[in-house]
Parts: sequence; C-alpha cells; structure tokens
Amino acid sequence: FPVTIINSFANHGATINGSLNAAGGNITINGSNVFTGSSGSNVGVHISSGAQVTTNGTGNITINGSGGIGGSNNHGVEILTIGTVVETANGNINITGTGNGTTSANNGIFIANDAVIRTTGSGSLNLTGTSNSTGSTGSGIVINRGTLAALGTGNILLNGTSGTGSTGNVGISITGLGANLGLISTTSGAITLQGTSRATGGDNNQGILLGGNATVRANSTGNITLTGTGGNGVNSNQEILIELPTSNLIVTSGALNLTGTGNGSGITNHGIAVNSGVVDAIAAAGNITMTGSAPANSFGIIFNNANIKPTNTSGHLTLNADEMESTGLTIIRGTGSLFVHPLTATRNITLGGTANANNGSLELSDAFINNLQNGFAQVFIGRSDSSGLISLGNNVVFNNPVTLRSPLTNGAINTSGFNFRNITGNVTFLANQNITAGNIIASGNTTSLTSTTGAINTSSGTIDTSADGNGGNISFSSATGLTVGSLNTASKIIGNAGAITFSNGNITFAGSSIDVSSNSGNAQNLTFGFPVTLSSPNLTINTASSSGTSGTVT
Repeated sequence: FPVTIINSFANHGATINGSLNAAGGNITINGSNVFTGSSGSNVGVHISSGAQVTTNGTGNITINGSGGIGGSNNHGVEILTIGTVVETANGNINITGTGNGTTSANNGIFIANDAVIRTTGSGSLNLTGTSNSTGSTGSGIVINRGTLAALGTGNILLNGTSGTGSTGNVGISITGLGANLGLISTTSGAITLQGTSRATGGDNNQGILLGGNATVRANSTGNITLTGTGGNGVNSNQEILIELPTSNLIVTSGALNLTGTGNGSGITNHGIAVNSGVVDAIAAAGNITMTGSAPANSFGIIFNNANIKPTNTSGHLTLNADEMESTGLTIIRGTGSLFVHPLTATRNITLGGTANANNGSLELSDAFINNLQNGFAQVFIGRSDSSGLISLGNNVVFNNPVTLRSPLTNGAINTSGFNFRNITGNVTFLANQNITAGNIIASGNTTSLTSTTGAINTSSGTIDTSADGNGGNISFSSATGLTVGSLNTASKIIGNAGAITFSNGNITFAGSSIDVSSNSGNAQNLTFGFPVTLSSPNLTINTASSSGTSGTVT
C-alpha cells in the first residue's frame, strides 16, 4: 500500500524515527521547514535513530525536503545514525533536498553516522542536493560515514550543487572515519557523480571531494563517471579532489571517467587533484580517462603521492590536460596503453625539466616521467591530431615503449640538446613537419623517425640501439630529405645487429660512424637506395661480423 507523509513534525518538516514499511507500495515523504529565525537545525526531512523506511517489489521511495532559513545545519534531507536504513528492491529511491540558511553547513542532503540507503534488485538511487546557503560549508550532498549501495543491477546518480557563500562550499563531499567508510557502490550498475560549487569567494570550494576513508566502487562492468566544477573562490577550488591514502575510486571491468573544471583567482585551483588517493581499474579491460582544465597558476591534472594503477587490466589510461604534474611518491602504472594528451591540439609539449602552470605549453616534468612505471604496452605523448612542437627541457629516460606524435599541420619534434633514452621498448617519433634530434639511446629496441611532409636531422647526436644481444632496428622516413649523425645498431656480444632503413628523400651523413656489426652473429647490409652525400671527412662504416655473416654497403 502507498504511504505519504507531509510536514509531520514541528522542528522538522517530517521526522521518521521508527519503522515505515509499505510492503511493495510506494513511499513518499515531503518535508518543508518554514522556520525563518536565526537558530539552526531546521531540517526538511529527518530520518534517524535506527529508522527503517522500506518497501519491496517495484515500490518506489521518494523523499523531498527543504530546510528552514535559519543559521546553520538547515539541511533539506538528513539521514543519520547506525541502523537507519532506507531500502527497496526493484523500485527507485529518489531523494531531493534543498538546504537553506545564512551561516554554515546548510546542506541539501546530509547522510552520516553509518546510515544506509540501498536497493537490492533492479532499482536505482537518484539523489539531487542543492544548498542555497550564503555562508560557508553549504554543500549539495554530504556523505560522512554513510553508505549508498545498489546491490542488484541498479545505478547510482548523485547531483550536488553547493551554496553561493565562501569557503568549503562543495558540490558533493564523501568522507568516512576509520573502518566506517563513506561508501558508494554498485554490484553491476553505473555510478555518476555530478558536483558543482557555486562559491563566490574563499578557499576549498570543490566540485567533488573524496576526503579520506571514502570509496566509490563499481563492480562487474559498471562505469563510474565524475564531473566536477570548482567554485569561483581564491585557493584550492578544485573540481575533483581525491585526498588521503584512504580514498579509493575503483572500477572492476567498466570505464572510469573523470572530468573537472577548476576555478578561482589564486593557486591550487586544479582541475583534477589526486593527493595520496587511489584510482584503480582492477580487472579485464577497464579504461581510466581523466580530463582536467584549470585557470592560471594551477594544473588541469596533478598527482601528489597518488596511486594511479589500472591493475591486472589491459585497459588504457588517458590523461587530458593542457597542464599536468606528478610529484612525491606517485605511482602511475598499467599494462594497457598510456595516452598523455594536451586539451588543445595546437599546444606545444615539453618533456623533462620542471612544470610551470603558466608557461603556455604542456610540460611533463622529470618527476612526472620518473613516476611512469614499467609495464605499459605503449606510451603515447601527443594527440592523434596534435599540431604543436614537442621538445625536451632536460635529459629524459623512459621505461616503456614510447611514441612522440604531432602528426598534423605545423606538428614538429625537436629533441636536440638533450639525451632521449628508453630502457624498455621501442621509440617512435612521428611529425608532420621537421624532426630534429640529438642523442637517442634505445638499447636493443627499434627506433623509428617519420616526418610526413618535412625533413629529418639527427646530425647533432647519435642514435644508438646497440646491445649485448640483438641490436635494435633504426628506420627513417622523410619527405624532403634526411641528415643523420652517427648510427649504431651493433650486437656487442651474442646476437644480430639491427637493420637501418631509409625511405623518401636524399641522405646526408654528418656523423663519424655507422656501425651495423656483430661480434658473434650476423651483421647487417647497409643499403641506401637514394642519393648520398658524405659531409663528414672521417666517416667509418662497420658491417663486419667476427664469427657470423658480414654485411655489405650498396
């Protein structure tokens, strides 16, 4: 049978402290607090003290609450205390709360002290919280030691909008304490969090905050999508902030998508900030995508002592931002591909050195590169439609197969003046315009340079793919000519030398040596197929093998 409750208590619009069971019917609770004085705790709907608001079958539960216009803690809907449960099976739970007030903590929806809201079948959870507070800490949705769970096939949607005051006005805030988590989880459904801070001043006005002992987890193939917009305050108005090692954002086989827009006039107004938290895809082909944008003095994406780890998965990790940084003991790892993209296709990219949020280019610092763990199938730096310049700001060392790409219009690569080294995996440079390189060291790994419409010049350095075992291959493809320095693909102990191939364009040798020899395996033939100019008077070519087959030069 259906149950409807409207304005049932003087201090709260509606209060439930006992058992309310509709046995398969719908439940509707509407509470509007009309208090207009200066005192606080004028709540629209109050459910606590072990209350049981339950139905089953396809019964829906709808809760609408609006707080009074008083001082503080005028929540639209509050669901509190251990043992308090709001539950249905195949129906939906819809909660809409509006907080009002002039001082602090006037939240749209407030769930705390181990209260539980759940569906056990195909039902979904839909929470919309809005704070109209003009003070501080007026958040749209606050979960502080509470649980939202879809235990069947249902989805979870949270839409939180903060108040317009200053300091601590968060769209969606999720925290816990010790073993008592702030927990949002689905068994197979999707989780969507949309958080917006409307703050007009102050600090710490996040769109979405996972503030410690907080877990958002989608099991099976469920996706997680977070979209956050930070407030227009001064400092630390991140759109998505995941902080403390006890904060976890986890998908099993689904996709994890984070999109954040930072605002504010000061510093640390980052788009996505993971500060010691964990972001994980733990099985199958779960992909993680982060897209962040930020104002001046802030990064679109920043990791600090974070653990970004698509674990045991072939899924991809994609980072999209015009400015990004990784500091401290951050770990970035995976077994799929890593894509590092500027938001703007024309943006220049600098590898190595330090990252400056105001330099107008995407700078991947020494720390960022050092935090990339071995194991990725491929690392792509630059978009498939990038058209800026990729250059080095310092010597760099990679430990995964790596591709630098800027394949459209003005896209170019210039790594001269520094060493580019890869310990594990192939090296690929792809640009539409010129490629200029200094030393490239990739022991035993294939190195490929391709300029679609420009020239290639490696005369200022050596490309060295030699190894104790098999040497790595080197290939060049350029439209308007090739000038190379020294080349070394030799096998120094046991193995075959790597091949060197040239295509498209005249060739000028400016280095001192070309070594395709082998100590105890096969050396390589050196075949040009194009006009060759020797600009070095002391060029040495070695195609010998001590105990295998020597190569020839044609």
